[in-house]
Amino acid sequence: MGKKSFSLKYDSPLVLSFAILSFVVFVLDCFAFKGKLVDLCFVCKGAPVPETSGGFDFSSPACYLGLIFHIFGNSSWQNLFVDVSFVLVFGKILEERYGTAILGLMFFATTLVSGVLTACLSPFPLTGAREIVLMMIILASLVEVSKKQIPLTYSLILILYISLQMCNSQVAAKNSGFSVFMQGNIPVFICMAAGICGSLFGFMVAPKKSRASAKDSEKTEKKSETKEFYSISDDEDDLYTRTPKNPYPGSKKKNFHKEEEIGSISLD
Repeated sequence: MGKKSFSLKYDSPLVLSFAILSFVVFVLDCFAFKGKLVDLCFVCKGAPVPETSGGFDFSSPACYLGLIFHIFGNSSWQNLFVDVSFVLVFGKILEERYGTAILGLMFFATTLVSGVLTACLSPFPLTGAREIVLMMIILASLVEVSKKQIPLTYSLILILYISLQMCNSQVAAKNSGFSVFMQGNIPVFICMAAGICGSLFGFMVAPKKSRASAKDSEKTEKKSETKEFYSISDDEDDLYTRTPKNPYPGSKKKNFHKEEEIGSISLD
């Protein structure tokens, strides 16, 4: 008898491809392009500010690339590891539930919303997959909310992740007042809005797993109706009595409801 061999399985194509591409872009940006690759096409420029340069240029093709591909760019190893870890944890569950195509469409919708809001409203550029992580956390919690339950675990994860992003914002370390702190966290609020939009879109789409489970339940019911012809009664007096079961539920035939005594054991 041969030994069973183990093999690696590419079980989540979208999530794994996203993680690999994010690492490749960051490594190339650090070692090959010396920090110029992310600034070129993997960052979403902020809204143009008068008398300054560096905002979103509506005539530049590179700015439109950054509008979508900014989720693959990261400014530091810390942001890369945190975002990719969250995506890998939640992504496999959501990809199995919704399918690769639907989850990819949610990625695109969330990224587009965050990019457009950044180009129109935010004075700060946007990089990283914060909106994707927020979308996944909210979407995973909505699954439990649909069962009339509020998951405390996902709520704490969401609060902790948002708090981490606010503490790491560009103005969070400066004691300049609450208004300046909130202004510096505009990218975080934009990612929250984009995550909510993407999660609501996914919540309205029928999950692939629920459709499959519904079909499987119908098949099992049909098989049980045809295969189970006898049922054993739990009555004390008729412990070893088998009752024929009507294979045609709802029919008016009463012959199937007559009990046939198979045998009885005397306890005297």
